[in-house]
Amino acid sequence: MNTFNDIEEQILFITNQFSGHVSVDIESDSELSIEVNTKKMMRSASLIKLPIAAYIDSVISENSALLDEEIFISNDNMVGGAGVIRFLSPKCWKISDLLFLMIEQSDNTATNCLLNYFGLSNIQKWISDNYSGISLNRKMMQYNGVKDNFTNVADILGILKQFKSRSTPVNSIVMRAMRHQVNRSKLVAVIQPHIETYNKSGENEGVENDAAIFVQKDKWVIVVVQTEYYEQSESIKLIRTIGNEVSKYFL
Repeated sequence: MNTFNDIEEQILFITNQFSGHVSVDIESDSELSIEVNTKKMMRSASLIKLPIAAYIDSVISENSALLDEEIFISNDNMVGGAGVIRFLSPKCWKISDLLFLMIEQSDNTATNCLLNYFGLSNIQKWISDNYSGISLNRKMMQYNGVKDNFTNVADILGILKQFKSRSTPVNSIVMRAMRHQVNRSKLVAVIQPHIETYNKSGENEGVENDAAIFVQKDKWVIVVVQTEYYEQSESIKLIRTIGNEVSKYFL
């Protein structure tokens, strides 16, 4: 049986061997934690969609009827990268569906439509007021001369704890979307079937990130890993190994 100290020792060893930059934050139901560069702000890739969802939760909690509001998406609103909306026929989507697709598919068009609906500046201010380690600076697929988006693992872990612990309409959608996340190639790639997992990944050129909740009955672990790599395969292997080590907590 692996103790949490054994898991911590192994994770600290492999992160020290990593040739790029890495941040890790892990917290368990037993209040044990593992921390590596937790306050370091790094390029977020699609992890930025988690604080966007948290903002929507803060708004919807006062008016849940907003989830049924429909947004018209014109061809001009379509963007590339991750997602399915641009391949589908419907042009009107409920906010609840866009929220689900933003997390489950990491849909960039859905994300940008939500940013437009709620207001990029409103979301930026809310994030700035609540999370010092997160900076939303651009929409999805908007690169030319625009500052990138940044997160740190500590704040993302805090957001995941809220999604897990608070029962709200938005949190239910987010948890369901993470449960059925299409990209399960990193932290949760080699998890035993008796462990429930909820994750949101993020990747971009030079960046591999993942955030996950592991649950087995009353036991749980939340893990957030952000990396900036020189070799992508090394980064993916690192994150998978961390996920595998964390799963030993449930043996």
